[in-house]
Amino acid sequence: MTERVGILTPMPSEMRPVVAALGLQKSSLAGRPVQTGKVGFIDVVVARTGMGTVTATSTTEWLLDAAAFDHVLVVGIAGGIGSIPIGAIVTPETVVNTDTGEEAHASAFGGAKLEGKIWTSNEFNPDNQRTFAPGVVAVDMETAAVGVVCEKQGIPWTAFRSISDRLDDKIVDNAVFGMANADGSPNLGAAARYILRHPTKLPGLLKVGADSTKAAKAAAGAAAAALRAVAG
Repeated sequence: MTERVGILTPMPSEMRPVVAALGLQKSSLAGRPVQTGKVGFIDVVVARTGMGTVTATSTTEWLLDAAAFDHVLVVGIAGGIGSIPIGAIVTPETVVNTDTGEEAHASAFGGAKLEGKIWTSNEFNPDNQRTFAPGVVAVDMETAAVGVVCEKQGIPWTAFRSISDRLDDKIVDNAVFGMANADGSPNLGAAARYILRHPTKLPGLLKVGADSTKAAKAAAGAAAAALRAVAG
């Protein structure tokens, strides 16, 4: 029986909807801030990884060392490949860390259908999306790193990602990622400098911001629904 679930979210904007959807409270675990609560009989612990595979790996290792977990969820936004619509929920069957070549395979959770692949990397070039393998529906910077650590420790995991932007639109790239700090919080100075250099991109960035907020809420809602299905 699933009794304790860990939820990992990269950025504050992805954690807040999870906290709201599940009614969680601030707490601490092994000296680090987390959000905790219950969904039926399930204890839930939410921690933030920050952006990228390095912090996602270290945070997952810390979480699994800090307490015993029956399942880990990765919840947040992702960039879509091809015509996948904004706001669509992706629960991948397979994730690939393209920086290392490592793969991980998700486990079913709460009735969510596992389908497609997510490619995880610290860098993405929108102009190179034709190099993606068949079946890749989205890209992100953390999921494969989390999945690999979970599999090494024998912990089942599932990802709930929602599409916030599409690579076809060529709005989000590595320079845009630079407008956030490593912990996922906004870097206002970097954002101001980027907009001053690229003023014509401001409308697109504003749209991505609004779509990201909607996508984060959708991902949180999907994870919450799955948890409640497991809790009965």
